[in-house]
Amino acid sequence: MTDSKLSTYVIIGAGGKGERMGRNKQLLELSGKPVFIRTLEKFESHPLIDGIVLVRPPELKVQFSGLINKYGIKKIISEVDSGSERHFSMYNGLQKVPKCGVVLFHNGANPFVTDREITECIKEAYNHGAAAVANPVKDTIKKVEDSRVIETLKRSELWAMQTPQGIRYDLALKAYAHIIHQNVLCTDDVQAVEIYDPSVKIKIVKASPQNIKLTNPIDLVVANAILNEQNPGFQQISSSILSIVYGIGEDSHEFEVDETQLLDQGDKLPENKNKIQKVLVIGGVKISNEMSFKANSDGDIVLHAISRAISSSVGGPQLDFFADKLAKEGQIDSTIYLAKVIEYAKEKGYVVNDARVIIEGGRPRLLHHLDQMRTRLSELLAVSEENIGLVVHSGERLTSFGRGIGMRSLAFISMKKLI
Repeated sequence: MTDSKLSTYVIIGAGGKGERMGRNKQLLELSGKPVFIRTLEKFESHPLIDGIVLVRPPELKVQFSGLINKYGIKKIISEVDSGSERHFSMYNGLQKVPKCGVVLFHNGANPFVTDREITECIKEAYNHGAAAVANPVKDTIKKVEDSRVIETLKRSELWAMQTPQGIRYDLALKAYAHIIHQNVLCTDDVQAVEIYDPSVKIKIVKASPQNIKLTNPIDLVVANAILNEQNPGFQQISSSILSIVYGIGEDSHEFEVDETQLLDQGDKLPENKNKIQKVLVIGGVKISNEMSFKANSDGDIVLHAISRAISSSVGGPQLDFFADKLAKEGQIDSTIYLAKVIEYAKEKGYVVNDARVIIEGGRPRLLHHLDQMRTRLSELLAVSEENIGLVVHSGERLTSFGRGIGMRSLAFISMKKLI
């Protein structure tokens, strides 16, 4: 049995919502395997790690547990619910860690941590009380207030924190209890030690180049490059990234009839109201009993935004180039327009790699249609559903879209070069 004074446990924080990614990033697949599983495997195989506590969203308990069983992760000693903020989540995990020498804290979205980083972090934390993996800042950092530069900070003294971060077990308990009791927001774990006991000399372990945190869609490009190159030195990533191009597209339409606005103005609805089409087409999905868009086509703002993003990524023409002729011939199906754009991009040597889409509108509510839309977009773009990100928001009535006059969509597309 391992001496508790020398043993090490790790808390893996996988409770984030992935808002900047467009969906839960922990479940995104990298070469067929979920991100958080790749992270767990790094600690599963490390000889100094005695056990793992996984912090995950309570609503995804069954999904996470199923994947842990599927991939045979054996060192999990407990799964706990995440909290409203990162420090609450890690505190929840800390309650399940048995008495030990050092506790490591690691982000589930850092799947490329190396054995060297884990080992050195444990060693430095055990010897000095706390340690953190970090990178020296490359950019000049300025302090800004009200859009004005106040001060230029000394770059040589600045480091960007990564994980893992290690803290002696007893110190971790006291430091986290202190910040929770004081209601102090901490964005990383050693910050709790800084606040609780400034006398502790927190040691820095230099991060490996590939130990990146997956936060935005662009990070997935780098992550796949790391896996494809299978190069721990991270030397050839730039050549892989050059085979990816990006595009942004936008589209918006009013609804055919804004019933709410008409009623607010005291106007009467048209006598032929029951003849007005009440099928909304969005994301390639038809939604019955919702007002259609005012457009020459079916007005699918998502497909139009994606089409523009694809065309812009490969230096293609305006969407009208593909759509106008078809619309005049009576073809209003936006999936046909999208197919023409995809065909054009393929002729240029590119196919869709992934798509991230934001939809803004006060009505209708689309949350329960997102899975169907994601499946349909996966079919149309010929990519995995894991590569489709969809986010909807109401606009808080600050725009005409938020007030229900119409809807708007913004699409971000990455295209990969055909080999």
